[in-house]
Amino acid sequence: MWLARVNREETVHESLQSHTADRGTLVEERLIVLDYKTDGIDTAEEIAQSMERYRLQSGTYALGLETATGKSVRKVIFLFLRTGVEFVMDDLLGAMNDVRGAVVGLTA
Repeated sequence: MWLARVNREETVHESLQSHTADRGTLVEERLIVLDYKTDGIDTAEEIAQSMERYRLQSGTYALGLETATGKSVRKVIFLFLRTGVEFVMDDLLGAMNDVRGAVVGLTA
């Protein structure tokens, strides 16, 4: 359903990890990451709260895929399956910078 919205797509990564299917899709030389969430989340407030913890996850996905493929990540979309809500990470570059900062702190 979600991949049908994307033109000229090519699946470049798919994994099943702790009940979450993650898929990267190549669109016009840029990636879109879809992360299907099966959390027991039912309200808009719960989704907003969960995005605080998924922010670094989206930055990690984007950095990992950019490093592995050499392609930039256009956006990360979280799809909450229980509610059908689609949430696009609005500050992906900031999340990626936070991940870079956390990694530097670990290796320093």
